[in-house]
Amino acid sequence: MFNQNKIKSLLEKINWLSDSFEKNNYSNISSLEKSLLKEKVLMFFDEIENIPTSVFKPKDTEQTIAQQEEVKKEIVAPEIVKVEEVKEKPIVEKQAEPIKIEEPIVVEKKEVAVSVQTIETELSKQEKFEKTLKFQKEIAMPKRDIREIIDLNKSFILKAELFNQNNDLYNSFIQEINQTRTEDSANIVIKNWAANLNWKTEENKAFELLEKAVEKRFLPLI
Repeated sequence: MFNQNKIKSLLEKINWLSDSFEKNNYSNISSLEKSLLKEKVLMFFDEIENIPTSVFKPKDTEQTIAQQEEVKKEIVAPEIVKVEEVKEKPIVEKQAEPIKIEEPIVVEKKEVAVSVQTIETELSKQEKFEKTLKFQKEIAMPKRDIREIIDLNKSFILKAELFNQNNDLYNSFIQEINQTRTEDSANIVIKNWAANLNWKTEENKAFELLEKAVEKRFLPLI
């Protein structure tokens, strides 16, 4: 079963990333932004596959035919006027005036129906505007440097457990995380590093410590 809200959310993020690429003239695009757009597009196509296909049904014309039959029945046949001849006195026969038959006036009833689809479209536009505004605020919101969250002791643990005591790798990771503007993009960075360095993501305290630090970076500043 497809999720309409998820489809709307994915489409909004895809449109926002596309607009961002266009503003930069499709240059200076980071690999992180490319990966994020690719991921959202694939998720969008997966959701589209779950949308049910509608079946076309011909319009019912029985009611229209019944109305035409009723109109035919209402037409009154003209009356025939008989003129009797008077034998005693010659008379001048007068031609009977033609009887005017007034055609019945058929008043078409036009039903004013409120389109549910129109209302849903207006609501979806408002929801899209509000979500886009919220998404832009999240992106424009200043983010903390993750070094402020990971103290010296925690950095020793992360270097030992996840980066094999390699300061260059650790600093590259920190720099890439600081460049992310949303929590989703930061999670993609973590996922890529975990795959490249073969991190154990389950029952790994160092990995949990790293995830919590990244999550805390995107909390609102008080």
